[in-house]
Amino acid sequence: MTRLLCLFLLLGLVCCQPEPAEVENDVASASRTTPADFVGSDTCRPCHERAWNAWITSQHAQAERPVDLELDAAAFRDRVIEHGDAQESRVRVEGGTPQIVTLSGDGKVRPRDAVRAIGVEPFRQYLVEAEGGRLQAVALAYDPHRDDWFDVFGDENRRPKEWGFWDNRALTWNSMCAECHNTNLEKGYLPYEDRYETTFEELGVGCEACHGPGQAHVDWQRRYADSEEPDPTRADLLLMGRPDRWLDACGRCHSRRGELGTRFTPGELLFESYWPELPGHEGLYYADGQVLGENYEYTSFRLSKMHERGLQCVTCHEPHSGALREEGDQLCLSCHGKGPDADSPFIDAAHSHHVPDTPGSRCVDCHMPETVYMERDPRRDHSFSIPDPWLTKESGVPNACGRCHEAEGVDWAIERVSEWYGDVRERETQKRARRVTRARRGADDSPGELLSWSQSEPSAAWRGVSLKLMAPWAAALPPIQARLVQALQDPDPWVRIEAARALDGIPQESTRPLPRLLDDPVRGVRVAAAWVLRDSVDPSHRAAKELIESLRFGSDQPAGLHRLAGWQFARGDDEAALKSLRRAVRWDPYSPPLHQTLAEMLSVLGRAEQARDALEQACEQNPRAADLRFSLALSRVELGDSKGAEADLERATTIDPSHARAFYNLGLLRAQLGKTDAAIDALSEATRIEPRSSDFWLGLVTVCRDAGRLDQARWSVDEGLRYLPGDPTLRSLKASLK
Repeated sequence: MTRLLCLFLLLGLVCCQPEPAEVENDVASASRTTPADFVGSDTCRPCHERAWNAWITSQHAQAERPVDLELDAAAFRDRVIEHGDAQESRVRVEGGTPQIVTLSGDGKVRPRDAVRAIGVEPFRQYLVEAEGGRLQAVALAYDPHRDDWFDVFGDENRRPKEWGFWDNRALTWNSMCAECHNTNLEKGYLPYEDRYETTFEELGVGCEACHGPGQAHVDWQRRYADSEEPDPTRADLLLMGRPDRWLDACGRCHSRRGELGTRFTPGELLFESYWPELPGHEGLYYADGQVLGENYEYTSFRLSKMHERGLQCVTCHEPHSGALREEGDQLCLSCHGKGPDADSPFIDAAHSHHVPDTPGSRCVDCHMPETVYMERDPRRDHSFSIPDPWLTKESGVPNACGRCHEAEGVDWAIERVSEWYGDVRERETQKRARRVTRARRGADDSPGELLSWSQSEPSAAWRGVSLKLMAPWAAALPPIQARLVQALQDPDPWVRIEAARALDGIPQESTRPLPRLLDDPVRGVRVAAAWVLRDSVDPSHRAAKELIESLRFGSDQPAGLHRLAGWQFARGDDEAALKSLRRAVRWDPYSPPLHQTLAEMLSVLGRAEQARDALEQACEQNPRAADLRFSLALSRVELGDSKGAEADLERATTIDPSHARAFYNLGLLRAQLGKTDAAIDALSEATRIEPRSSDFWLGLVTVCRDAGRLDQARWSVDEGLRYLPGDPTLRSLKASLK
């Protein structure tokens, strides 16, 4: 079960999605508001005209709208668009209807009627209708500044059978776009029928999307307008007195997060409805917290010193227009230019070492560098990092100097920074990044380092990172388990969530306090605990019902079906779990983890031939996936097909020359086949790639010894001990070779 569990952890938390037919239905609706509670943004205008006027022209107000032949006339001027791999699409107006003629999910080029536009700046995407109540976001987007169309995926050339193709589930508006582009959205997915009945109160991000439903406020104002009594509805509506929840209201959309299936109500903790993602081993963020993937702003900001000092989104952004409160460096200088007690009292050319009004002279050029997403959408990093070329050289973390001065190289940047600011390599931000980097590389001293860091780190977000990074060592190291169990009582819900998730797969006798989290005051923590305890939790418990609701909510995406299969398998419903995984594979045939989990599950159930067949099909669909080829080799070994297994392992190492485990297994298999020289070559390569793996050195030394090559065995064990000086197995083996 260990290998199978690892595969379930691999897809972990990106989305929470299940297999429709097997999800329990006895879960009460998660909605805490009804359509009758909402009044619409226009109702707010008479009393709040200044705020309304700032909002009505904002990107929030225009986040989604119907296609308008006047507003969109330039976009749909008849023209041919060349994109991708020699593809040609066309935009036009046919019979008064704007159309995009392009390759669709059925593999045919055909016209699709554009019904809505999402986004304003820097470009617009258009929605077209599809079966089952779906709207799809076309990958072709219109740039009004250049008056041209382009593919938001650039040269990726996604094809119709791929999950990520625009007409498939990756760009289904109901699941991927709608919640953050509209007000009071109810996804309305019907899992038994695989269709949507999506509803919303208002197109675009209206007043009530951020302030909550306004009917009670309007009713009180109409009834007691002349009363001197304070409006009891106003505090909740405007989040007055709760600045700690302003960031949650923004973070619901401005974050990379998994959804828990309950409708978010402004004023609540973000963790009541979402699981925001933290940096970990998966590489979504750079080691210092800078964004790598399309992560939006919430997590990076939570990791920043700005957040630790008490700043909020509204500190810099006017909340109704979304615009910056001041232009240029004046915004930064409002805090960082106030005299000798300020953090940086000399924000000028002497600080930036750039000529004013040139690239590199503005605060944001160095501390909020831009990353371009979707080909034409530059977004500033909200980790507020300090340019650090030392981290670039050590671990590939980008720095703002190198982004502009790429040709000069990292050593040049180190010289300049040293000349201007001295040796600044011991800042806490650098120490954190180095800890993350070492943990990602599996350094021997990482467990102890993470343990110490997690106990001293004042930032809840970074504390959560330290716990998340502990997960690979949790099963083997009791001190790590003890620290994770201790963190289950952390005052911050994000930390409790990460502690629970890191304990997934640990025997419950080692995690006795974990069931207490089933009654945690925060829903996100309860659901995390229920998932970790999925094989034993009482399905009638509130936390289990909430977990089931989250699975049901996410059952429209393959990642969620993968997660559901984990629940079903843990509950002993093997056939339902297989059905979920097979459906996930149909929806996303090019996802190696889905294929691997399906094959592993079949293998655990004693269906070795079916597992092999599933992996063969997966390799046909994913010929460049080394892990799939590796899994197929293991499947063949289980069936006694050593020759086929050897060929697959050789193929895996050709596809991925850094696949140390494939070299290791190839070496052991060749030794069994009597191919001693080839076996030693493969095992030597495994130790070269991962010299700190005790298993690899043990395999190499044993094969050399058994082949009578004692000198080579002695040299190999000494070399292994050079990397692993305290390893008891290697020490014992060395003693036996004397």
